[in-house]
Amino acid sequence: MSQQQETLSVRIGPALRQRLERMRERVVSETGQSVSISRIAKRVLESVRNHAVEVADLLAEPTEALSQMQRKREAGVALTTAEWALLVYFVVEGLKTVGGESGTPSVQTPTVCLLDAFMAVYEQCRPSTARDQQRVENLTIADRPPAGERRHVGRSGELRQIVADTRRRVLEETAVSPALALGAARNLSLLLDEDLVGVESINSALAPHWPALWPMAARGHYATTGRPVRRAVWAPLIEEAAGPVVAAGRVRLSLEVRQEVGVFMMFSGAGSVMYPITRYPELREFRMMLATLGPTVRLWDGRYFQGLLIDADESGVRFRGKGDRIVVGCQRADWDALRSLYQQAWERVEVQQTWARLTMEYGE
Repeated sequence: MSQQQETLSVRIGPALRQRLERMRERVVSETGQSVSISRIAKRVLESVRNHAVEVADLLAEPTEALSQMQRKREAGVALTTAEWALLVYFVVEGLKTVGGESGTPSVQTPTVCLLDAFMAVYEQCRPSTARDQQRVENLTIADRPPAGERRHVGRSGELRQIVADTRRRVLEETAVSPALALGAARNLSLLLDEDLVGVESINSALAPHWPALWPMAARGHYATTGRPVRRAVWAPLIEEAAGPVVAAGRVRLSLEVRQEVGVFMMFSGAGSVMYPITRYPELREFRMMLATLGPTVRLWDGRYFQGLLIDADESGVRFRGKGDRIVVGCQRADWDALRSLYQQAWERVEVQQTWARLTMEYGE
């Protein structure tokens, strides 16, 4: 006779409820499935040694948690299992933002990294093989095979072969599905949720992959919180914040280097206009649009900007910011001149150094 389960009703305070809610959000992110607060509470009671509670506490101050992890890595200090789990959580969130928009990053390199990181942990920590079938389904979700044709795993060696085959296919393809990258990230996240033996083994397996994991995690942090992972103490690289104004034809470009790189574009003529971009995410996409929009790519539809190459008596370019809805038009010669001015601006040492820092803070 099966043992009957007893229902337990308890009162919890706001702080504990917020902690359970953060744990619930992480589980939803990992699995893509809805789950109740009561189910999360049951998991905590059944596995009090699990680091999920520690991850929930880290999520209360995610920016500070990631900054602390950066400092530990720079000092050569090992991360805890919960900290690695937090990093991968934000990798998952970062991959959720990768879609069909212009300028979204390729997921080929992150997917290979995630597959390699997963197998490194899998080999060193020897987890239970009970979830291997789910791990395979996460990798094949992009292909969506019919139920009768799904690959079933009976031994860990079969999972290793499937991961190896997936990795080979990713390297051969020119366009990798974000769904596959997300499945690989979820596999790593779920693996870190298990009772793995030895935090030293986890660090040994994952430390080599930190440089590739961090940019996507920082992207996920920004997408989730709206903030970069920025150190509390920041010192400007130069005393004079405003850079020189450079000009070409009817276009002028003014640069400002502070905590962010700010660009002010001035188009002279009958409809003179000045258009500023003062934050890294928007400026990063504008630079990509500027480099891409031309004879071979005539339309840009990104997260922050839309651009169009116009065929008329006076061929020109139109672009607008999706946030401000300001439309700017210029001739092709002005657009080409603007591209040249940006290239000159990014040859400045202080711009390159600040841009490298911003890439680490916002992710890619």
